[in-house]
Amino acid sequence: MISVAVLPLGFLLGLLLIRPSSKLNTDETVALLSASAGAFAVVTAAISAWIATRVSELQEDSLRPYPYPYFDARSRTGLLLVAVKNFGGSAAHDVRAEWEEPSIDSHGERIRFGVEGVIPILLPGEVVSRIVDGSIQYFARKTRSDYRGIVSFKDSSDRDRRLPFRASAEKFSRTPVYEDEAAQTHEKLQSLPNSLEEIASKLNDISDALQNLGSKRSA
Repeated sequence: MISVAVLPLGFLLGLLLIRPSSKLNTDETVALLSASAGAFAVVTAAISAWIATRVSELQEDSLRPYPYPYFDARSRTGLLLVAVKNFGGSAAHDVRAEWEEPSIDSHGERIRFGVEGVIPILLPGEVVSRIVDGSIQYFARKTRSDYRGIVSFKDSSDRDRRLPFRASAEKFSRTPVYEDEAAQTHEKLQSLPNSLEEIASKLNDISDALQNLGSKRSA
């Protein structure tokens, strides 16, 4: 679009180079300047239209649903999960992951999401996951950790969509389970209330024992 709009401007510039303005009369100069202004207006309009179209396309892309399967060894301690997350900006309906070679969990069952392998709806940012195996056990029993397939789903307009995907757990092989200590610290803090309850129970037992001992001595 822009290249076509630049053609009139190029023509006018070429005309100026071929015939210098000193040899033009007044009427020719005015006509040439008017044509130049018109050419610039066409180019400006073309650029503005292209920018507006491109911005609209980017906005539409950001609002489309984008469900994508991946392996996850960070969310659950000691477990390897396979998850589907909607990375898009709108809900995905009837999401189905079709594996070229089915991923098998620790029980020898195929990894499937939802009822009959279909997730009815996946909101933007929402994640659905399944346990595959323990992180260490998976790599001990598996010779393959790279999978491909197709994600099929429907958008908000009920149009069918299909996206190829590649999910690999190889990056978690022989790597630290935690990228930092925050997740492990959070997990340990979750057990703190139970520990405090146990301490309180022990202190109550000690208090009762001391009271009984004091009562016996008084008697």
